[in-house]
Amino acid sequence: MSQKQVLGLGVLAVAIIASISFLIAVQLTESDKNEPNAMRDDTAVSGKTSETARHLDEIAKTERNPEANPTILPDNEVPANPVISKPDAPPGDEVDDPVKTEAKKQEDEVVTDLDLARQGDIEAVDRLIPQVRSCQHAPRDTKSISRVLDNYERMIAGSSSERARTNYELQLHEQKIRFQACPAILNSLNTAREDFERLARAGDVVARYFYAMWPPNLAMEPSPLLAQTEWELQAKDFTLQNIDSGEPLGLLALGTSYQYGIFTPRSMPMGIGLLMAASSCGLVHEPTEQFLQQLINANDEEGGIYAAYAQSQFELALTVAEQAGMSCNVIFGNP
Repeated sequence: MSQKQVLGLGVLAVAIIASISFLIAVQLTESDKNEPNAMRDDTAVSGKTSETARHLDEIAKTERNPEANPTILPDNEVPANPVISKPDAPPGDEVDDPVKTEAKKQEDEVVTDLDLARQGDIEAVDRLIPQVRSCQHAPRDTKSISRVLDNYERMIAGSSSERARTNYELQLHEQKIRFQACPAILNSLNTAREDFERLARAGDVVARYFYAMWPPNLAMEPSPLLAQTEWELQAKDFTLQNIDSGEPLGLLALGTSYQYGIFTPRSMPMGIGLLMAASSCGLVHEPTEQFLQQLINANDEEGGIYAAYAQSQFELALTVAEQAGMSCNVIFGNP
C-alpha cells in the first residue's frame, strides 16, 4: 500500500468518527428536549396515582364509619343486640331542626319510660308499646324513606282543600320525626329487651305483660318464623302465669292479643270478653276502661251486637279468673 493510500484511509477514519460524534450529540440533544415531556408524563401518572390513593383512602374511611357503610351480615349471622344506624337523609331533603328536636325528645322519653317500666310502671309500658309497633315497621333505607315522603309531597300538591293539605303536611312532619327517631329508639329497645325477659322470668307481672305485647323485630332475625314461634310460646306462658297467680294483667294481655292477633288467633268477641273480665276483676288500666266505656255508651244496636258476641266469652273468662283467685265484681251483663 502506498503512502497516499494510507493517508486517505486515515482521513476517512477521522471523518467517520466525526460523523458518529455528531449523531450522538444530536441524539443527546433530542433526549434533553424530550425529558421535560417525560417528566410531565411521570407527573401525570403520579397525579393519577395520588388521586386514586385519595379515593381509596376515602373508601377506607367510609368502611371505618359504621353509619356511612353499615355492616351487612350473612343471613345466618345476626348480633344479639344489633345496632340500628340512622338512615341518611333523603337526597335534597335535609331534616329540619324542629324534626331533629322532636325526634331527640322522643328518643329521651323512650329511655325514661324504659327505666320506669323496669320499676313496674304500667303507664310507661303503655307509652312504649306504640313506639315498638311503629318503629319495628318503619322503613330504614334511604330509598324507601324517600318513597314515603315523596308520596306525602304529592298528596300535599294535589290537595283539593286547605284542610286536606294541612292534614297531609302534619302527617309528613310526623313521618319525618318517626324516621329520624326510630333508629335510636330501636337501639334502646333492643338493649333493654333482655332485661325485661329476665324480670319476667323472675316473676315481675308488668314485665310479663310488656313481653307479651312486644313481638320480636323479625327484620333482624336470622330465622323469622322460628323467632316468632318461640316468642309466641313464651308470651302465652308468661300471660298464663300472670292469670294463674291472680293478676288481671294476664287477662288484659290475653284479651289484647285476641283483639289484634298478637300471639293468638284474632277474635274480637273473645278479646272483648277477656277485657270485660279483667275490668271486673280488679284491673286498673285507663285505656281499657275508656274502650269498655265506649261499648257501654254505644247505641242499642251496637250494644246488642257486642253483648251477643262477647257475653259467653265474658262468662268463661270470669270463671277462669275466679278459679285463679281473683276477686271479681260483675259489671257487664248478668253472667
